[in-house]
This record gives sequence, C-alpha cells and structure tokens, in this order.
Amino acid sequence: MGEAKRDTAFPDIRFFGPDAADSAPIEIGRLGGKGINLCKMTIAKFPVPPGFVVTTSAYHQFVEANKIGDKIKKLAESINYSDVRGVDTTAAKIRALFTDSPVPKALSEEIIQAYRRLKSSGGDRVAVRSSATAEDLAEASFAGQQDTYLNIRGEEALMKSVRSCWGSLWTARAVAYRAKQGISMEGLGLAVVVQQMVIADAAGVMFTVNPVTGARDEVVINAAWGLGESIVSGHVTPDTIVADKATGKIRDLQVSEKSVMTAMTENGTEEIEITDNRRNTRVLEDKDVLRLVEIGRLVENYYGAPQDTEWAIAGGKFYLLQARPVTSLPEDPKEVEKVRQDEIDRLYKIAGNKRCLWVLHNLSETLPTPTPLTWDIVGEFMSGRGGFGKMYRDFGYTPSKQVCEEGFLDLVCGRIYADPQRAANLFFDSMPLSYDLDAVAKDPKLMDAAPGKFEPERADGKFLMALPGFVRQMMRCSKMMKLARKTVVERFEKNILPPYLAWVQEKRKQELESLSTAQLLAELDARIDRVLGEFGGESLKPGFFGGMAEAGLTGMLTQLMGQELGTQVSLTLTQGLEGDTTMQQAGAMFDVARGNMKLADFIDQYGHRAVEEMELSRPRWREDKTYVTQILNVYLDETVKAPHEMHKTNVEKRKEMEAKLPELLKQWGGSSLLEDLTTDFKDAQMMLPYRESGKHYLMMGYETIRLAIVELGRRWKLDRDVFFLQRSELKEYEAKPDTFKPLIASRKTRWNAAKKLDMYDVVDSLKLDKLGLPEEISSAGEFKGDPVASGLATGTAQLVKDPSEAAGLCTDYVLVCRSTDPAWTALFVHAKALVVEKGGVLSHGAIVARDYGIPAVVCPNAMQKIQHNSLIRVDGNRGIITIMDKAEKKT
Repeated sequence: MGEAKRDTAFPDIRFFGPDAADSAPIEIGRLGGKGINLCKMTIAKFPVPPGFVVTTSAYHQFVEANKIGDKIKKLAESINYSDVRGVDTTAAKIRALFTDSPVPKALSEEIIQAYRRLKSSGGDRVAVRSSATAEDLAEASFAGQQDTYLNIRGEEALMKSVRSCWGSLWTARAVAYRAKQGISMEGLGLAVVVQQMVIADAAGVMFTVNPVTGARDEVVINAAWGLGESIVSGHVTPDTIVADKATGKIRDLQVSEKSVMTAMTENGTEEIEITDNRRNTRVLEDKDVLRLVEIGRLVENYYGAPQDTEWAIAGGKFYLLQARPVTSLPEDPKEVEKVRQDEIDRLYKIAGNKRCLWVLHNLSETLPTPTPLTWDIVGEFMSGRGGFGKMYRDFGYTPSKQVCEEGFLDLVCGRIYADPQRAANLFFDSMPLSYDLDAVAKDPKLMDAAPGKFEPERADGKFLMALPGFVRQMMRCSKMMKLARKTVVERFEKNILPPYLAWVQEKRKQELESLSTAQLLAELDARIDRVLGEFGGESLKPGFFGGMAEAGLTGMLTQLMGQELGTQVSLTLTQGLEGDTTMQQAGAMFDVARGNMKLADFIDQYGHRAVEEMELSRPRWREDKTYVTQILNVYLDETVKAPHEMHKTNVEKRKEMEAKLPELLKQWGGSSLLEDLTTDFKDAQMMLPYRESGKHYLMMGYETIRLAIVELGRRWKLDRDVFFLQRSELKEYEAKPDTFKPLIASRKTRWNAAKKLDMYDVVDSLKLDKLGLPEEISSAGEFKGDPVASGLATGTAQLVKDPSEAAGLCTDYVLVCRSTDPAWTALFVHAKALVVEKGGVLSHGAIVARDYGIPAVVCPNAMQKIQHNSLIRVDGNRGIITIMDKAEKKT
C-alpha cells in the first residue's frame, strides 16, 4: 500500500474496504474499536464491504463548536447510578444536546463528500454504527451499548444518523456499562462507521470458539435469512451450527423455525414474515459452513485470539461485517479436566498408602480461590510461624516444625483445605493426638475442636518419659488462656490497636511511586510483617475467646434443654451486641442513601473493605465505588427499617432473655449453672463483636499491602497479572520479565480452570476419582442443614454468586449463596431468610441474619440443591429447608 500517509482531502475520515488507499497509522483513539478492526481486516485482505470511519476528532469538533462539553460533563457528574430512573432521565438530556445541535459546515461537507465517494463504488445504502474508543477491550465487551442505523439512504438521513450515533455514547445503558467497568469519562469520544450495506440473502454471527462450553476446537455459527438484525434483536431463533475448527466438519446442527426475517425497504428495514419453505430450511449448506469456518480460522489467527464476528452472504459470496474479541469466555473443558487429573495425581502421591482427608477451611468464606501471590502471603500468615500460629504460641502451644514450615492448610483445586493430620500438630508438637478421620469425614465440623483421638502406636518410651512434662505444659496453657481471656479486650484496645491505627494512617499517605523497586519490595515485606505478622494474631484473640465463650454457653444450654431450645436461647443471648462493625457499616450505608451522611465520609471509614476482601487482587471500595453506589439503591426503599432500629429491637430481645434466664434454668433443673452461664454469655457478648471488628481493622493494614503490590504491577505494566507471580519471584521479575510472562499466563489459565470444578467440604483420598465432579443431588423436597439463626420464613430462592451482580433482586426473597462477608450486608435488607453453603453459628452471615431477625441455615451444596426462583421454606430452628415449589435452575 506504499508508505504510510493520510488522505489530506479527508482529515476526519478513514476509508476501508477493497479499494481503500489510506495507509496512515491505525489509532484506536481516532477510530474506535469497531473502526480499527475494519481497517485491520482491510489490510489483511478479508472480504470487508467498503466504507469509512468518521474519526473521534469529528465528535470533538462537534462538541466544541456547539459548546456543549461543559454541559455534558456537568450532567454526567450529577448521575446517581443507584437511581435507575435518574440515569435514564439524565442520559436523555445529554443525547438531546446532540440531536438539537447542528454539525459544523466544513465537517458536514467532508462527511458528505466521503459518502458520495462511497456511493460511486457501488450503491447509496449504508449502515451507520458507533465505534467507541473504549469498546471491545480485552475484558469489556461493549456490544449493544451504542446504537446502529441500517439501510440509511441520502445525505440528510446520513447526517441525522451520525448525530444520533454521537449521542448514543450517552444512552443510559452505555453510561451505566462504563460506570460498572470503571471507564473514565475523561477524553471520551466516539467514532462512527459508515459501511456499504450488503443486500444479504442470509446473515449471522460466528464465534471462533464455543462461547457456551468454552471448547477452543469448535466454531459456533448462528444463521438466519435476510439481514442479521433479526438475530441481534432476538426476534428470530436462528439455525445453530457447531463445527470442528480444524476441519469445518459439522458436529451439531439445529435447524430452527425461522418465522421472520429483517429485509431492506426503500428507506430503512422491516421485519417480514417468512411464508415459503425457507421457514424450516437450513440456511447454510455444508460447503458454506466449510468456507465460513475457514474465514473464522483465518480471522482468529490474524488477531491471535478468539473472535466474535458478524457475517453476511450475498450472491454466494461471504462478507465480514465486523470482528471483536470474545469476552467472558468459559474455560476450555479440556483444560478443566487436565487440572482435575493433575490434582488427582498429586493427591494420590501425597496420600501414598495411607488415608488422607482435606477439609474445607472457613477461610474460604472470604478467600474462595486465592491468586498465587495472595496465597503465598496468607498461607504464611496461617502457618505455625505466621501471625495465626503466633496466637497459639502466645497461649503456650508448641506447633510442630512441619506446621511452622508448611502450615496446616493446602490448596486443593484452588480452594483452601485443612489437613487434619497437620492441624492436630498445631497444638503440641509431640503429643500423640489426632483427629478421627472416619468421624471427620462424616462431620467436618469436628475440625473446629481440638484433636481428641489418642494414638497408642505413637506413645513409645520417650513419650511416656515426657508425659509429666506434657501434662505440666497443658496445665500451663490452660492457665495462660484463662489469664489472657480476662485481659484480652483491654490489652487490644489500649496497647495493640492505637499504635497500629497510627501506622496505617502513616502508610496510606506514603508516596510509593518515589521508591526504587528494591525499596518498594522491602516496604512490601515490612508491611506484611507489621500487618499479618504482628497485628494479625492480636486481632484474632478477642474473637477467639468470644467463640470459646459462645461454645461453652451453647454446650451447657443444649445439654440441659435439648438442641433446638438450647440453641435458640444461646443465639438470643448473643444477638444485638455492641461494637458490631458490620451493622455499623450497614447503618452508615443507610445514612448515605437517606442523605444523612456523605458518600465520601462513608468511603473514608469503610473504603478499605471489598467483596472477597482477603483476596489481594480485589480492588478496595476506595479504588472502585461502583458496588457501593449500586447497593445504595437497596436502602432507598422507604419500607426498609433503619439498621440501628433493628439493632435496638435485638438488644431488647437479648435483655429480655437475660432477665428470664434464671427462671428458665429453674424450670429445667439447671439453676446451679447460672453463674457459669452468666460468665460465658457476658464474655461472648463482649468479645464476639471482635470477630468482625478485628477483621475490619486487619483490612485497614491489608489495604496497605495491596497498594504496594499494585504499585509493582503499575511500574511493570502487569496490572492485575502481578498477583499471579509468587512472592519469591517479585525480586527476580524486573531482571527477566520475559521468563515470567508465560508462567503468569499458564497460572491464570489453571486458576480459572480450577474455579470450574465442583468441590466438596471433604476431599477423601479413598474417593479421588470423584474429585471436582458435580455431586449427585437427591431430588428430595427437604434438606437438613445446621441452624444458625432462629425463625421460620418462606420466600422465593435467589441464587447469588457475587453481591455486585445482585442489583436486580426483588423483595421478600430467600438469599442463597456460598458464603457472605461484609460486602453482602445490604442484601439482607429485603431478605426473608438466608441459606449458605459454608459457615457456622459465628460466621458473618449467621451474625447478620440474627441482627436482621431472619432465619438462617448452613446447607452444603445448597447452590446445587435449590433451584433459582423456587419457593422454599427455611426453618432456622431445626435447620430444615423445604422445597415448596420448583422453578428453573439458575446456571
């Protein structure tokens, strides 16, 4: 095409197609995603219908000439994304600025001259499409966010469509999508693609991978008669063809009844009914599929990534109308199976000739699938030498050398599991105690207690000689824990927390950009040591003793009154507690929604939190407020009771139970237990809130660790990929980045693949052939779980995987999810009950459910057992879930 040059007669136009001579540099900032792909496909000699791109400079000229830039900015900044109607109204006002303003004369003449040149090459009918500068990025598909105008004829109609396209940058759906993806308004522009219409006999869409299964060796084609608009709009069910990518051979063909087609009219398009035999005739013959797959294969090879393409066929010739990267692609089933088999082989080698169990750890509630760097950091924290182990050492326990070096947790298929054999050695190094594997396999909750199985074969002569020493050590531990329990809260509040908070404030102000890489790595190490090594264990201690007190309280009450009543009394005595940061956060969010608190003040207090916040790669709310602004909409409902009012009600219930406890104990013949019970429930009331507040403070420091890692990712141009390095590799990366990039890509693939595996609470080396496979779920209408919040409620089941995707929930639903953390709290507002797969009576979900006065049950595999939108009854007194009426299963 000769040396690079731009057509000087058309400074704001870029031509593409078979006869295009423009060879100037292709810039996404000028052409947008769609425009740049059409120009690239032209250069690669793909069959692209001719056309031109009105560049973003034309958009900016239009905005500047009509002096509407400040008006757009002011309106855009006023949008409250939690107010759906408000978004629509404001977006419409912005679009009106475009439709009501004229195109500058010189610019209008340039566009019209380009149109006339295009007409001379084969017809005056064109399609006018938007081409946003931020669209079709690797992780964000903008398909359908801006508008398309088909079969436009004449200069006046063209200019009107161009103005409408510019305005479509500000449709409500486009504005909301950019906000969700975190795309800034700064410098935002829109190019417009004007492309000659193909008078198509048939058209459709082709994915060069299977977008449903993730199979990379398949091409999926949708085909319908006429223009492709009927497929895009969903008004026709197209033929669906799954073909082998390498050979083009059809693997699956579904011929649909195609009742309508989109056809061109004199000025525009219309849907017409298909009345002839084409209605039930396949659109593409085998030879057509073979040719189309070949084009798809070439396009994918050219871009080096799977593509979502639009095609048309006219007079036996195929045309490519556009191509963009496939986003949100499922993992390749072959890769998922490879990960499964690799894990089976690894676990078999670990087990050898003995039986091994791995039990899902409660850390997985907030860290379900850690990235490699996160796991290196958190795994060390949870080891015998880390902050978690330090807490045990402070109580006089002596974790074994193996637990100190390796920890007691393992990643199995990317999830966090505890090894009962190593966990037993967290307490006393040489004590011949273990967990009963048969019992744990039946009831994984036994891992919450200390090991109780004595192993006589390990009790040799050395042990018998050391036995008196072990007894003294156990007595010393008991004494140390009793003393610590009395002073733990005061010590934490006076000695531990103040200097830590001062340190956090100092580190948040530190300018990391000014540090050399060596200094930054040293700073990261220092932050990990301070937060997780020093403060982490201390932050756990009050909640640890609160859990002990609650366990003692529940144990005595259930032994006296039976499981159901004893549990209810215990739960009532431990609800409505003071200092619960989760309820304080909910109250603050309520105040923001009602205008009683500024969002900036909320972010200042809680901006260090996030969904799945133990995962360091997750942005904090201070970095991305999208989730917070979305969830505020929940609290706009005037029927919602203020969290502090609900808390007040729970306080009254608690005090009422405290008052009647002596009489209740007398009825059950347990008056002698009153003093011990009072000690336990008073300690539980004082210390249980620290299970949430301790984590709240820990996350403040955790945020500073993330900031240091993010700075490494920024300077190395890795962004989120930096979390797929291991901690030991950080010091080596800068010297040999090319060595690590393939490793990062491989780890990301395996990490994503592992997330597709269905994992159970217990992995048994005797049943590894079933590892990662879906469990066979009984069709029974009733399931038994563990009651963690009392009450009885019936509602529509809403299966939610991520709270940021739950903005469309109605009211009076039963929230069904894997687990919860503070980011889920707003979803409890309209919930009638809670069902979670993981957790216990002291888990976040259980505590919040009791605060909100709704029943809650922990039921393993609830997301598989319960169907989305089915009517279910949740009995939080007995732990029973009853399916009242089934509905569709949510995928």
